[in-house]
Amino acid sequence: MASTELATERALYIVNTIGYVIYGGILFLYAYSTYRTMASRRPMPRRLFYISFGGLLVILLTVSGPTNAVFCESMWIDPVTDSAANILIDGLTLYRCSIIWGSRLQIILLFFIFFFLFIVR
Repeated sequence: MASTELATERALYIVNTIGYVIYGGILFLYAYSTYRTMASRRPMPRRLFYISFGGLLVILLTVSGPTNAVFCESMWIDPVTDSAANILIDGLTLYRCSIIWGSRLQIILLFFIFFFLFIVR
């Protein structure tokens, strides 16, 4: 039984370490995309929205990472931050679908039902 617990602890340690490497990449991509967005001379609609949206996702990942490191498993705060991030991403996807499909009510309603079912789950 002890070898199984040791293997589980090592696996959690390795996953957390890989998660921190990915988190570093996410921070770099957010900082670089924010820089490129702000440095662009072309008018970009909703510039502030995309920068704020990305910043909120980075903040949620910042809360989620140390929680996993301290508790080494999903506790009460991790599902909340992951769910909040998923709701934001699904909402943005719903908005993009409405742009792509030209605000066709039948298509948007279908995606909204999926979005709503995820939230209720």
